[in-house]
Amino acid sequence: MAAVISRVVLITVDSLRYDRLGCGGNRNPCSPALDRLAGRGICCSRAYAHGFCTQLSYPSIFTSTLPLDCGGYDRGILTRPRSLPEVMRENGFATVAFSCDPMLHGYYG
Repeated sequence: MAAVISRVVLITVDSLRYDRLGCGGNRNPCSPALDRLAGRGICCSRAYAHGFCTQLSYPSIFTSTLPLDCGGYDRGILTRPRSLPEVMRENGFATVAFSCDPMLHGYYG
């Protein structure tokens, strides 16, 4: 049996409006690289932030929960379900994240 290689790339951009991308309908696109990736993958045109800031939104993205569902925010999430990267690792995926946003640091949960 041949090995199956699966690759998943999740790209999130803080404070980016979908309708500003070429793949989102902008007639003057300024995002050729993202537009090419979107053309070869799945583009979520109805994604909504569940929080007003990064610290509230990203836990919702990665755990499918709403802000404050997980015990509140005091130096990070106090309790939470497993995150998407954790579930992927448990199922044999190698995971990595690249971010320059300090709000996504482990210090904040």
